[in-house]
Amino acid sequence: MRESNRPIQTRLPILYYLTLFLFVVTIVSAGLLYGIWLLSIDLGILKSDSLTLDRLLLLALIVSAIISTVVVMILGNRFIFKSIREVSDASARVAGGDYTPHLAIPKEREIGELVENFNHMTEQLSKKETLASNFITSISHEFKTPLATIRGYAQLLNEEIPAEKRGEYVSIITKKVDVLTDLVTNVLELSKLENANGALSREWFSLDEQIRKNILFLEPNWSEKQIEMIPELIPLRIYGNQELMGEIWQNLLDNAIRFTSPKGRIIVTMEVAEDCVSVAFRDTGVGMDEETQTHIFEKFYQGANQTSKKGSGLGLAITKQILEICGGTIAVQSAPGAGTTMRVNIPIYSGK
Repeated sequence: MRESNRPIQTRLPILYYLTLFLFVVTIVSAGLLYGIWLLSIDLGILKSDSLTLDRLLLLALIVSAIISTVVVMILGNRFIFKSIREVSDASARVAGGDYTPHLAIPKEREIGELVENFNHMTEQLSKKETLASNFITSISHEFKTPLATIRGYAQLLNEEIPAEKRGEYVSIITKKVDVLTDLVTNVLELSKLENANGALSREWFSLDEQIRKNILFLEPNWSEKQIEMIPELIPLRIYGNQELMGEIWQNLLDNAIRFTSPKGRIIVTMEVAEDCVSVAFRDTGVGMDEETQTHIFEKFYQGANQTSKKGSGLGLAITKQILEICGGTIAVQSAPGAGTTMRVNIPIYSGK
């Protein structure tokens, strides 16, 4: 639930003030009427038995009700109903697709909370609309290139071509289909993470063993490039979502292998500080300039110094999203030609 430090959160409800106001008005009205009644008797205008106490009290309640009703209508029209009308008009604009309305927050607690939540809603809707627009633009571009390649080679297959060329074209089409399949899988994974409500299953598991298994799983990739893989891991059990954590290590290892030159080196280290663990992936790869470092966690971003177009540009975006869900952080340190270090900090106990 969203927290707020606005002053309206500490104010008493409007109903409290209205109840107190009605009580004061009733007491004051009864006192005034009683005083007028006694004065009228002293002046001989009324007789002492002309008005009983219960009738006097009833009259006081009627007068106080009239006064309270008039005051509430005036104040309500000035503060409460005005804010409600503003929220209603702004809601109509939001329903029409305009997410820009931002209302001034009144001091009254209930109305203030309503307006504050409305403003927060429009801000989130505006952000989601921007993300959706950028997402559609990016994914359209990512789909367009492999689809154009598939279409081109599929047309060539309809022509009279040698058997070896036909096999080559089929292989290219298959690879492009695999690219699209990976892209769709990553898009669905990212969408699932962005809509996660934090209710994840958690358990105790061996972090060092998990990282070691991911290194062995990707062994064909780094062995093919004759990369020296150096895991400097320490025995450590953490409490978290094992499946999501596994995706983090796989994405970071895959990136390190992809951008490390043949016969390079990748070092994986672990350090424990209080209730957190830091896992660093250091490679001797091509490195990144400052511009690339500021965008690498964005969806579909492909660095200018990327030597291979392999990949969807979603791996690091997924990694960052997982870490946000699990309460962790990631930092990058790199320079062109000097390799890259990706450092992940996660709590040892991330239960909620």
